[in-house]
Amino acid sequence: MTWTSATVREFAAANGLQARVLAMPENTQTAEDAARALGTDLAHIAKSLLAHLSDGRFVLCILRGDQRLDRKKLCRAAGTKHMSLAKADDVLRVTGYPVGAVPPFPLKSEVPAYMDPQVLEVDMVYCGGGDGDALLEVPTEELARVTRAEAVDLALT
Repeated sequence: MTWTSATVREFAAANGLQARVLAMPENTQTAEDAARALGTDLAHIAKSLLAHLSDGRFVLCILRGDQRLDRKKLCRAAGTKHMSLAKADDVLRVTGYPVGAVPPFPLKSEVPAYMDPQVLEVDMVYCGGGDGDALLEVPTEELARVTRAEAVDLALT
């Protein structure tokens, strides 16, 4: 079963989070689409990427919308030699959400999370909200706390 923005909204309410799900009038499946819909810049968008490591593990990588994942940095941090971005069916199975709508929480499976420290340079970010036309607005400190993300330089420079 696919989870939706209602799942995210219910989780936030049940856990007293300072996060809210925004229903958007248009598709927000890419960081660029989300920034355009909100009238903000990519630094205020946080993308959740599911990586599949060569040893079979999955990890969630949280980066700013204007960053690209440096695969070598992720492999060093995770202690593995190779990684790839998870395939769409794995993203759905592991997170509960389709590609382009993955929020940083809640996830169907517990996976470790890494967050690039630059995400914390702004007070509030907008993430996938569980549906292609929904965004999760969350303070970055709350995002780090709820995901228990390890701060790791993940950005391609």
